[in-house]
Amino acid sequence: MGIPTDIKPFVTTKLISPLGKLRAGLDLLKKTYSNAER
Repeated sequence: MGIPTDIKPFVTTKLISPLGKLRAGLDLLKKTYSNAER
């Protein structure tokens, strides 16, 4: 998919559902774990 340089086209597109956009946004807040922590 690539790395977006502008958020507006992502937010306004109808190709991705509102729930999909919310899940994508939550990935930015989700804590990452290393293999040693699991």
